Amino acid sequence: MVAVIFIPLLLVLFYLISPAYPWALCLLIAGLSMIAVHEVLWSTGFLKHTRISGYSIILAGLIPFWVYYDGRPLPALCGLFVYVVLLFAKATSACLWRSWEAPFS
Repeated sequence: MVAVIFIPLLLVLFYLISPAYPWALCLLIAGLSMIAVHEVLWSTGFLKHTRISGYSIILAGLIPFWVYYDGRPLPALCGLFVYVVLLFAKATSACLWRSWEAPFS
């Protein structure tokens, strides 16, 4: 679905609109990346974890903007660190919640 819809739009945007609005190409690539991550998570079955999939989709949308505007490694490493901390917090909260929930069920 992504290839059918966004590849022709990407070509049109690249050849016609990109010289006038260079941010539009970055926005389209970010949207394409977010949809691709959603499809990968859907096909692997990880979409049932809404927070984890949301974190992954947001990070996939931010990476093209980082490449287009900055490109330095420090902001990318900080973003990846925040992503891993959020994943760790979600994983530990799920384990703690289950251990408290188990005696009461």
